[in-house]
Amino acid sequence: MKLVRSIVSKIGFAESKQTDFSDGIHFIFGKNNSGKTLISKSFIDTLYPENPSLVDNDAWDTMFATFTLQSSQTKVDIQRKGNKEIKIFEIASDGSTLKEEAFTLPVARGVFSVNCLDRLHMLFSKDAFAVLSYIPSPLDTQYYSKDFSESIKAILMLDSSLYYCAFSRLFADKIHNKDNYNAHVIAEIQSKIKHCKTKLDLIELKEQKQKKHRGEIQEVNEKITLYTNDINELQKKIESCNRYMDTLSAIDTVKQQIETVNNQIKVLEEKLDTIEKYTKLISTKYPQFKDFSSEKRNNIHAMQNIYRQIQAISEEIETIIFEQENKNHALARNLLIINILLALGVLSVFLKPIVVISSVHRWLLVSFLILTQISSIGYYCIYTMMHSFKKIVQPLQHQKETYQIKLETLLNQNGISLDGITIDEIYEFLLQYFEEYNEYNEKQIDLLTIQKEIDENTSIDILEEEKTKLENNLTLLNEQLHALNNDIGVAIESAEHSMTIKSSIQHEIDEKKALIVSLQNKLKDIPEESIDFDDEKNSILQEIADLEKELNTINEKSKLINFIATSFDAAMQRYYKDRFDVLTGKIKTLIQDLTKNKFGKIDEEYIKQLITNSINTPNASLKYCIYVTAIFALYELLQRELPHVHLPLIVDDPFVLMDEDAMSEFIEQLQLWAENRQVIVFTHNSNIKKMCTVTEL
Repeated sequence: MKLVRSIVSKIGFAESKQTDFSDGIHFIFGKNNSGKTLISKSFIDTLYPENPSLVDNDAWDTMFATFTLQSSQTKVDIQRKGNKEIKIFEIASDGSTLKEEAFTLPVARGVFSVNCLDRLHMLFSKDAFAVLSYIPSPLDTQYYSKDFSESIKAILMLDSSLYYCAFSRLFADKIHNKDNYNAHVIAEIQSKIKHCKTKLDLIELKEQKQKKHRGEIQEVNEKITLYTNDINELQKKIESCNRYMDTLSAIDTVKQQIETVNNQIKVLEEKLDTIEKYTKLISTKYPQFKDFSSEKRNNIHAMQNIYRQIQAISEEIETIIFEQENKNHALARNLLIINILLALGVLSVFLKPIVVISSVHRWLLVSFLILTQISSIGYYCIYTMMHSFKKIVQPLQHQKETYQIKLETLLNQNGISLDGITIDEIYEFLLQYFEEYNEYNEKQIDLLTIQKEIDENTSIDILEEEKTKLENNLTLLNEQLHALNNDIGVAIESAEHSMTIKSSIQHEIDEKKALIVSLQNKLKDIPEESIDFDDEKNSILQEIADLEKELNTINEKSKLINFIATSFDAAMQRYYKDRFDVLTGKIKTLIQDLTKNKFGKIDEEYIKQLITNSINTPNASLKYCIYVTAIFALYELLQRELPHVHLPLIVDDPFVLMDEDAMSEFIEQLQLWAENRQVIVFTHNSNIKKMCTVTEL
């Protein structure tokens, strides 16, 4: 590729500056401010319109530039309209336009589709192209202050290792694309993992919610169980209260039984005392009846029968006499009443003053009547009594005699002699005798009755044993009562107190039952979930494991790719070091040829330091010479491996600090180094006209 023509127009120029360039070394003379530097820098800005610009952006606002390039049989016109637009025309050998492109500024690198420009942009960046195709004026200190190390490195890597470096770049591009793809895949996998973890979190939230509900259900069930246990305990206390009351009743019953047994013992002791007292009394008061035989007792019983018969007869006689006397008394009473009424009647007659009679005679008559009446009454009574007595006494006497004969016979049979004792005397004796005997017999009967009752009832020992059992039972019941007190938890004082406690416990049971009902209602409101999330969780965890495995595989591949890339980079660094050593050796040779050792011996390390540090040296001539030799050395190295790459070289005003001898030597070296390369030299030094054919701006 070579530069054929340039047309630059700018405010301040009288007209557009058109310059045609020839092959080989082409010297162009122009005065100061004639546009030499502007053409040089605008050429690079037009070929590479991306920022940063070598020409100020403000200058480009009022400047237009057109450059014609020749590549093989194709010409390319590049037009730049300030900071607005770039147009590219690809022209065939016959002058026809093959392709036309237009781009609005600013543009990105590598947008041109014209073959030669596309290949140029693929090989060189703007800085690398500027290093190879443009040598600024020695006075352009701002340009020399830039860092050229990266551009030099990029150019060195395009040398004999072009295929290696191309493969490295291709691999780097693939890595870049792969990294982008991997980044996309990794981001997608991480997004899936995040989504899976979100689902796990949701499942965990559901599990927590289910666990919370189960916890609430368990808590409610525990409370229900607690309240149920409390109710059971309270029911036991109520049962204990009931048993307490039953025990109190049993204690009262046992106490009554003990009291009954005590009373029985007391009664039995009293009966025994009575038996003892009666026994002593009978043995003391009635010793005559102590040793009665059965015959004597039979005789006594026979005599008792006779006595009863005599007594019955006496009672019968007395009854007859009493009845007869009652009759006589009634008759006499009636006669007396009649006589009194008669006497009163007579008296009343006499007292009435019907008949004239003296009072004396009247009272005498009355007295006579009364006396007559009394006499008749008394007589009648005496008669009646005497008559009745005879009728009563005679039969009684006859009976007494009969019974006396029977009594005597009975007594004689029993060997008892009356010795002239009358029946009345016998009767009196028997009465006294049988009173004592009856008293004795009654006491004997009482003794027998009491003894029979004692024999029929329990003995004192048995009663004492029963009493002991009852007392033991009472002690046991009291112990049960104490144990029930402990079970209830309250010291009960009475049955009424027990009823109060029972009522209080029942009220507490009712409250707890109400709480249980409330908890059961609450339990109905709590959703009871029984979802098993294990399978879903395991599936998600397996999916996460698969994704992480895939992610790990990608990371391992990325590590491998990075390792390969790092290996390429290390190889490139090693190759760059080798090439840099070759470059510095070439620069050393070229600078010796250019300067004829004017600056003394310059070793390679010094050259490396100068190039690495942007040719930082206070000697401007040495700095310029090193920069010029570095550019030619780079191009020479590039040409060895890339002979098809041809770039024009623009040298801006190199003779500003040179005399004629230096200019002659410099031109001679340029002609020697340039060979078939297009070199365009701009200068304002008029001495060039004496030495070479020039074109004036």
